Amino acid sequence: MSDVQVESHGWQAALGLATGAETGARIRGAVNDYNAKGRGSTMALRVLRDGAWAWVSAPASRGRYLSGDRKDVQYGDVFEGELVAAYVLGQKKPIPTKFWVVVTEDEQDNPLRQLQHARIKTGYRLTLEGCEGTIDVPDPTWR
Repeated sequence: MSDVQVESHGWQAALGLATGAETGARIRGAVNDYNAKGRGSTMALRVLRDGAWAWVSAPASRGRYLSGDRKDVQYGDVFEGELVAAYVLGQKKPIPTKFWVVVTEDEQDNPLRQLQHARIKTGYRLTLEGCEGTIDVPDPTWR
């Protein structure tokens, strides 16, 4: 992450020190990645919005027979300063694998900046490399 800005406006908005932009960004909220034999995974995203975790989009199709279902992608909108958690579904208890903050100030292809995360008793502690401050969030798995 060498291109991370030291003072990211999206990170400041996530910390509550600035107001995020009113315009959102459209991202992939759920993605199927299965081969013809039905092996693969489903990735889904949750967003921390108004203090509660919500799914970014509708779920990806559950079918594995048709090629369109095996590579199904659903999209949803996120806004600057929101926090996003990624899951690989299909486990007994899915746990978040990655966290991002939405940064829309650069008008770039990917509005998400990956965060470093650490498990704590009440959920997760998130930090952005090169920026000051941490955010403690509740566990998105059961919210």
